[in-house]
Amino acid sequence: MRLDRILQAMLPHDEHFFGLFEESAQNIVLASEILQKLPLATTNEERVRIIEQIKDYEHDGDAVTHKIFSELSSTFVTPFDAEDIHVLASALDDILDNIDGSAGRFLLYKVSYCPPEMMML
Repeated sequence: MRLDRILQAMLPHDEHFFGLFEESAQNIVLASEILQKLPLATTNEERVRIIEQIKDYEHDGDAVTHKIFSELSSTFVTPFDAEDIHVLASALDDILDNIDGSAGRFLLYKVSYCPPEMMML
């Protein structure tokens, strides 16, 4: 067993990261469920309301990502490699950013009808 593995096993771990990752993933799930409703919206007001809900989840996701980065900078021993934590948090944030960007394009391009093929999962 390598020395770094032995030290890691003996030092306390901050398990707080896992809860933050779960919170970030939950924001992604909720935003993607709302995104599925967007093509079915019949009025522009309904589309705007859905897009605002997605934007709220995106802001919540940004806050969680910020918490992860703050924890990372103040934690000496992490449950796994600090660089991997940073990459994972950034990737989760990118997913929410892309969901938000996709929703925003509905208004930008004034999409009022979606073919059935677009709504297939």
